[in-house]
Amino acid sequence: MRGAVPIASGVLLCYAMLVRAEDTPSFAKDVAPIFAANCAGCHAANVTMGTLDLDTFTGLQKGGHSGPVIVPGKSSESLLYLRITGQVTPAMPLNGKKLADGEIEIIRKWIDAGAQPPAPGEVRSHRNEPRRRRSRRRSRRGGNETDPNRPSR
Repeated sequence: MRGAVPIASGVLLCYAMLVRAEDTPSFAKDVAPIFAANCAGCHAANVTMGTLDLDTFTGLQKGGHSGPVIVPGKSSESLLYLRITGQVTPAMPLNGKKLADGEIEIIRKWIDAGAQPPAPGEVRSHRNEPRRRRSRRRSRRGGNETDPNRPSR
């Protein structure tokens, strides 16, 4: 019976570590898509306002003209987090459309968990993801199938 207690404790500890690992956001799966949807218009490889490139983890690590934007393990000291929460001006994004609370929380958790880079095999940039193709289906009459009143080209 005495040997069962350390084994049970070990099993609980392993379970707790697994649950914690699942709660930690991934840069590639969770954080990069937020940047792609909300920040890439101004902070991407082809347009780097403030010299900040949020297209890649490497660009994020470099920071911008204001210096580093993340302090791993400390969201409350990370310029990126302070700007997206409006605690530091200018608040981001500049277009006035605040990130959703859930998106801010994902970024906070990721930074507080150490702002880990993409795991081996994960996409390192949202630019590496395949682009969705828009299909333009045409009817036999040559018009646009989604809008029958629109003239054909």
